[in-house]
Amino acid sequence: MTIFKMTSTRGLLNLALFCWIGVTAVHALTGFEKLTDLDYRGNTYYSIRNLSLHECQGWCRQEPECAAAAFR
Repeated sequence: MTIFKMTSTRGLLNLALFCWIGVTAVHALTGFEKLTDLDYRGNTYYSIRNLSLHECQGWCRQEPECAAAAFR
């Protein structure tokens, strides 16, 4: 019985984690669309820290696949 209880608890934790990740992804997509006023149809986001606004915009101009850059 102890093994069954541990497996059951692990399954519930995995389910909770999966649900949390799904909710987080939806919020990220909504945030991107509100910040950029663009519909994002892909599934790849890039996060780069410690850049100035000028560097962020320059990177997006040079990268052919960059549709929009949001600076925070």
